[in-house]
Amino acid sequence: YLLYAIDAGAPWGWYNLARITNWTQYYRVIQAANILIDKLEEGIPDLEESDTKRYLGEATFIRCFTYFWMVRLYGDVVYYTAAYQADPLPRMSMVEVLNNCIADMKSRMEGMPWTNGDPAQRGARASRGSAAALVMHMNMWNAGFDKNNRNKYYEETAAFGDQLIKSGAYQLLPMTIEGWSQVVKGRSPESLF
Repeated sequence: YLLYAIDAGAPWGWYNLARITNWTQYYRVIQAANILIDKLEEGIPDLEESDTKRYLGEATFIRCFTYFWMVRLYGDVVYYTAAYQADPLPRMSMVEVLNNCIADMKSRMEGMPWTNGDPAQRGARASRGSAAALVMHMNMWNAGFDKNNRNKYYEETAAFGDQLIKSGAYQLLPMTIEGWSQVVKGRSPESLF
């Protein structure tokens, strides 16, 4: 089916689905996030500790979100967190990749604000709420593939959902024309990422 989907001669060829088979841009994003994390951990003069923690959380979110996207497209992928990875690495089990990402994201999200006060940044810039939602998504993905640990993933998803609700930083907007227009437009109190 993939060959049929990426056939440039098909009626949907203008979607350029053949590009889905190119991992290059994903790994460029991961490499940039790894370098940023490395530099932030080294220390940047005059950068407040709170800003350092926030940027570490945001860079980790970008790296984890990219791996989550790749796992959903490709299954097992090459996983690395070194800033200047040069040696080739083998693919890693997608469940293991996501478990690494879950642990990584959980270790960095405390330094992030629950949401962005500036509506222009809601859903566009990572926050603790978007990190919690990403951890929930990764757990639910793993629950479908790691059946022996399914309950653990469900329980952690529920716990993070509970934290998200108790934060009071987000709300479900009514399914009215006004509420829906806000959701579609984005940057609303419902926007996570």
